[in-house]
Amino acid sequence: MAGLASPDGPLDDPRAPLWARLVGFLALVGAIAALTAIVLVRDRDREQRSGAGAGAATAETVALPADNGGSMVPPTTVLAPPGSGPSTLPRRARTNDGVALELERVLKRDIGFTHKVSCTPAGALQTGEVLECYAAAEPPIKEAPPSSILAVVIDDGGRFVWARTEGDSYNLATLTADPTLTCDALAGAGSSYAYVLAYFEANNRPSALDPSGAGRPCADRFSQQDIDATFASAI
Repeated sequence: MAGLASPDGPLDDPRAPLWARLVGFLALVGAIAALTAIVLVRDRDREQRSGAGAGAATAETVALPADNGGSMVPPTTVLAPPGSGPSTLPRRARTNDGVALELERVLKRDIGFTHKVSCTPAGALQTGEVLECYAAAEPPIKEAPPSSILAVVIDDGGRFVWARTEGDSYNLATLTADPTLTCDALAGAGSSYAYVLAYFEANNRPSALDPSGAGRPCADRFSQQDIDATFASAI
């Protein structure tokens, strides 16, 4: 049977010359190599497009800062803004109304009932001043009857100590009714040290109550603990 002829020549024809068969074989091998190269190129392009679509990032090398040998970085100088800056508003002087508000807060805390407090004389406070105050529960309640309070200002900031009793007996008229009371008489009547201090200031600091002039009346009749505790309780 006669051999089939290939497209490029009679490769299977035994009657074809040897050189013709060799040329046909080389042409076939070249065609296969070209097809293989085309397939490889297309696969590479497809992989590159797939990587770009998935957001693949290319690694990048970043240089580190130079080693300074462990020395400290010099601080950055920050320039101060021009001008003197905002001014601080002066503190307003405390008044009798401020004392009344403080007493309302303390009575609410200590007794548990809301009180309305009023104090006189009116105006800014001065060191050594004695105020008479009256407190009443709002609404009125028998567990918290009306009371009177003596408040003694102890410094220029308006801080004060105070003594309180039920009724209206703690007032300036009672304090100044007898300016000759002794420390024994005051202590014997069961007066607190805050009341003694109010009596002392309301009667122009009688020297008989404070021979040393230290501003601590009856220091030899009341314990130092009572005196310190009274001044420490100032509000």
